[in-house]
Amino acid sequence: MKNCIILTILCSFVLSAQTPRSTAFADSTKRTRSVAERYMQHYLSMNVEAMGALMHDAITFEDPTARLIFGSQKHEGKDSVLAAMQMSVKSITGMTPDHIRQFASGNTLVSELTLRWSFLSRSGKPVTITTPLVVVLMVQDGKVIWHRDYGDYTTFRRQYEEQVK
Repeated sequence: MKNCIILTILCSFVLSAQTPRSTAFADSTKRTRSVAERYMQHYLSMNVEAMGALMHDAITFEDPTARLIFGSQKHEGKDSVLAAMQMSVKSITGMTPDHIRQFASGNTLVSELTLRWSFLSRSGKPVTITTPLVVVLMVQDGKVIWHRDYGDYTTFRRQYEEQVK
């Protein structure tokens, strides 16, 4: 009987101790999903102005996988990220995502997709590429503060070289 009472007290302590954290996590995840999914919609439709409305002033953007192929850099601050986004969408003539999976967890949203995008090559020739892409967003104070893209540029290069021959 004594063991049963102790077990009951311990279980109620564990359950009550977890409730505020679980609620905070669920609330954070819900807010993140709301903001980050809207941001992703604007990102994939190339609506840079609408993305800007959802960007934290201290946002950073980087695609470390594109560094060797495009010379991309890390951009820090809303103005720098917006300028980089506006520059990159200038040559893109269309983007169509095929979402594989997406999940939000706490302040982070992860999207895995295949992106079909069209653009003009440096010579002006139209090119269409289908590339696996992972986008990771973090939300703080109701705005996206951290944006990372991870693309399969081996696939990109192969398709690009076949089309610009």
